[in-house]
Amino acid sequence: MGSFRYGILIVICLASCATQGAATGEAPNTSQGRDAAAAGSTSSPTPPFWVYRDGKFDWEGDYSWLAQIDYRDTQGTPPGHRYDIAVKIVGKWGGFQPFAPGKRFDVSRYKYLVYSLKPTVADQVFGTGFAAINDVADGKPVTVAGPPYGPVPVAGQWATYKIPLSEFALTNKFIQKFTIADGTGRPSNLFYVDDVHFTAE
Repeated sequence: MGSFRYGILIVICLASCATQGAATGEAPNTSQGRDAAAAGSTSSPTPPFWVYRDGKFDWEGDYSWLAQIDYRDTQGTPPGHRYDIAVKIVGKWGGFQPFAPGKRFDVSRYKYLVYSLKPTVADQVFGTGFAAINDVADGKPVTVAGPPYGPVPVAGQWATYKIPLSEFALTNKFIQKFTIADGTGRPSNLFYVDDVHFTAE
């Protein structure tokens, strides 16, 4: 599927996919999210904000669609960690879609969205896009299939992708949710996610 058509699908799902995915494992821990929101722009330098790392999911929940989400998976074997997120796609173009505490997260202090991924099939393509408060798709989605964000995805191998927030052309600094979606078009697929965070550097 071309990147333009795939991008349209991401925008549609960001705006309308409001059925929470089947999540298993540890309940989300939202303390860090609330603390970061309360801190505002006073912290200097700005530390990374971790959405998920090694079994700890620090946002309120997920609106994942056509996917089953396991926050304490042990089959993906992320380097140096025990747990990762297993995203089991159960329909074409499904994805993982976490939403922020209070459905309102200020990204203005950060410059990048970073995550690590491990595909299980060849020719894997991912897509990421954002929605602002009130579930309104904002900016433009980004297709992640290698440079300039990271290496070309290889089945069975972990890789880290660092996407400048400027690439999304967001018009609202408050986001409600974002997506890490499958772009292979297969009726079923599996990939793993870890180290999801926002960073200023």
